Amino acid sequence: MVVVHGVRWAGYLAEQECPSEEVFDGNGLVAAHFLGFVGSEPAGCLRVRFFGEFAKVERLAVRHQFRRSRGSFKLVQASVGYINRKGFKKIYGQAQARPGD
Repeated sequence: MVVVHGVRWAGYLAEQECPSEEVFDGNGLVAAHFLGFVGSEPAGCLRVRFFGEFAKVERLAVRHQFRRSRGSFKLVQASVGYINRKGFKKIYGQAQARPGD
């Protein structure tokens, strides 16, 4: 979990100046977390939370130097596979543009 928080800190707090209470909202304790690597370097992460009839993919963060890799695609792909294996048929997600994106 420490590495996931480091990747999220680098992407959201350091680059986009998001408020820490928005980035670390406590919901991470009830979520499945995915961590992607480029070589031995942690490159990105995301989390999935499960609700009654759907799963929600959220908090996708990719470190700046790895944004041109396919890491974000592979993270989402892995999370969708996991969600499907758990039997969920509906998946929600959203994207938000921040200044500088």
